[in-house]
Amino acid sequence: MNDAPGSSSRGRDRRRTSVARAALLITALTVQAAANDRVHVQYPEKSGEVILVGEIADFIGDRLTIRLRTSGPETVSASQILHIDTYYNPAHREGLALLDKGDVPAARAALVAALKDEHRKWVDREILAALIRCDLRTENLLAAGETFASLLDADPESRHWSTAPLVWTPVPVGVPLQSRARQWMNDPRPGMQLVAASILLLDPVYGDIARRSMEELARTPQPPVAALARAQLWRTRLGGQAIPEKELQSWRTEIEYLPAWLRAGPQYLLGRGYLSRNLPRDAVTEWLWLGTSYKDLETLSVRALTEAVEALREAASESEAEAVAAMLRREFPWAAGSVPQGSGASQAP
Repeated sequence: MNDAPGSSSRGRDRRRTSVARAALLITALTVQAAANDRVHVQYPEKSGEVILVGEIADFIGDRLTIRLRTSGPETVSASQILHIDTYYNPAHREGLALLDKGDVPAARAALVAALKDEHRKWVDREILAALIRCDLRTENLLAAGETFASLLDADPESRHWSTAPLVWTPVPVGVPLQSRARQWMNDPRPGMQLVAASILLLDPVYGDIARRSMEELARTPQPPVAALARAQLWRTRLGGQAIPEKELQSWRTEIEYLPAWLRAGPQYLLGRGYLSRNLPRDAVTEWLWLGTSYKDLETLSVRALTEAVEALREAASESEAEAVAAMLRREFPWAAGSVPQGSGASQAP
């Protein structure tokens, strides 16, 4: 039997209405979930943690603003935050889970989809940071740099500086990356100048220019940039010669002034400095920090623990080497294939 005149259009209208209602319901549920954000805070003057319940308005730099259910907005320093309970859309949760499993292409696709569905600016930046993690896993510094630039546009004092695509270990720099880094050298944002100088610092052609830029950045009033630039310059000292003990002590002092979330790269270089003096156990001690406390740069943590295993095996400490290898497999299961199976030489910086 044929449909009555107009029944087809009415059916389409009903379907469109259903889709619109579903979209409104999803939006309403997201807003409701956001209003249930829980920020666990440790205030200096209080002995226990305090839980702030409401809607996180934004998280800029080291300042989080939450609209409390019972009163107006309250601003909290990032250093006082223990952790945050909030709603992440399904694609966001899936992307993070896939990244933990080591399926980087699928994780990246899910996170890109999550970014399209997310409407909270501070969560947008969380997703961008996760996308940088994806690109660092595959050593795609070009893509990581472009995404980091977006992060700096959204928040110049970004709390995601721990994901900055800086070079701490030798990486191949192809022509496209070299060309883009030269453009970033002239970028008005000091953060992107830092990324560019880091990529080109040991380049045979542009290294001198990059070093001069890094020295200028080391004097900038912007704390994350200046501190990281000073640490980046240590790479120019790791060319094969033994680093004097006094200099290594100055490196350690510099690290102690850094917030924990910025220590991974400098801590790795300090370990390389000790190895330059043929002090493998001191080097391993520094590298273990990257596997326990400073895991923000996860690819660098894997590199540090891998070199720790190799250094211990060279020092004929097989049982200790296996203990570190077990830590690597436990903390970074997606990188289990990189665990050295036998003794081997550490790579020079």
